[in-house]
Amino acid sequence: MRKRIIRSRRARYGGMTVLLTVLLVAVVVLTNVLVSTLAKRYSWYTPMTGSADYRVTETCYRLLDATLGKQDEQVRIIFCDTAENVAESDTVSYVYRTAKQLQERFPERIAIECHNIWLDPDSVREYSTTFNPATAEDVKTTLKSTSVIIAGADYYRVYDHSEFFVFEDGNTSNLWAYNGERKLAAGILHAIDGDAPIACLTNNHGEAFYDYELLYLLDDAGYSLRYIDLYKEEIPEGCRLIISYNPNSDLTVSDGVSATSETDILTDFLSDSGNTFLLFLEDGTPSLPNFEAFLQGWGVETLYTPEDENGNRFRYMVQNPSQSLTSDGYTIYGDAATEGHAGEVLEGLSRKTVFKNATALRAANGFANQGDGSYKKDNRTLYGLYGSGSG
Repeated sequence: MRKRIIRSRRARYGGMTVLLTVLLVAVVVLTNVLVSTLAKRYSWYTPMTGSADYRVTETCYRLLDATLGKQDEQVRIIFCDTAENVAESDTVSYVYRTAKQLQERFPERIAIECHNIWLDPDSVREYSTTFNPATAEDVKTTLKSTSVIIAGADYYRVYDHSEFFVFEDGNTSNLWAYNGERKLAAGILHAIDGDAPIACLTNNHGEAFYDYELLYLLDDAGYSLRYIDLYKEEIPEGCRLIISYNPNSDLTVSDGVSATSETDILTDFLSDSGNTFLLFLEDGTPSLPNFEAFLQGWGVETLYTPEDENGNRFRYMVQNPSQSLTSDGYTIYGDAATEGHAGEVLEGLSRKTVFKNATALRAANGFANQGDGSYKKDNRTLYGLYGSGSG
């Protein structure tokens, strides 16, 4: 079993923000977020209505055909109850109908199984352990009659039936939308991908919590998740993405004190054009001089208020009442880039992305404005994907 995350909820844009202006180090952030991107672009979230007839889109079929057509491996979608009970379930029946459509389109590659786990628990016992990225441990999974399992030759994933739906305001009693097409497509692609890229999440800089929504997005994007202490551990082979989520302590540098320079490690990592580093900050993130110097080398300067009478500086908190969801002006719509490479990255995606607790950024000194929303210095280019005001 390849190790993947086991939990997800409705994706939300709140709490921590991706630096309001997103830094693209390497070529494009999350270059293989195909499933998540297509889900947003083609509205794979289907609003719940009185009708239960949700047809699989041709977009989904084309996506799966591009991969399944190159594979001999069969993917099994396993339901944990009799076919009759599954078909009559208020929730699992939606997933079952979607799975049946996929199986009918790809009969040689997708199989559907229904097991009564109460009468025959041994039929699914091999799927009773799953990897939890929050603890980096294998944990016991309680299989229920509403569980759905997607299994390949060397990978499986157990889903709770609620993971195929989006709920209003996180309340699991208020169904808002059905996203079974997206979830099943992502699971099938996982099952036949024998060499998933690795995303490493740093855990040695006071990162108290990695939001499950972020883990969920990475998982659906096709990444295998690992935690890493950059100071003590080597970056694993196959790692294409490193994330630091609201760090509270700084990177080490070559200063004669630290035996290991994490800034040098990240610089070496980014020397491969296929690799990416993401740093999540908010207005309350403490001052981190080494992180900030590293960002400036890639074109991003984080901004602070002028010193007060006690010599203290604070990160700015972005406020824009003219395009805010809240009366205080701090939960804002980011203006999406429309020009240049940044505009191409966002083409077709939602123009309304919400950011909360955003901090202020600008292009670092020495990075020249190219007139298309990008800033360049030597062989490094900064692309601003979202912004608010000209600062």
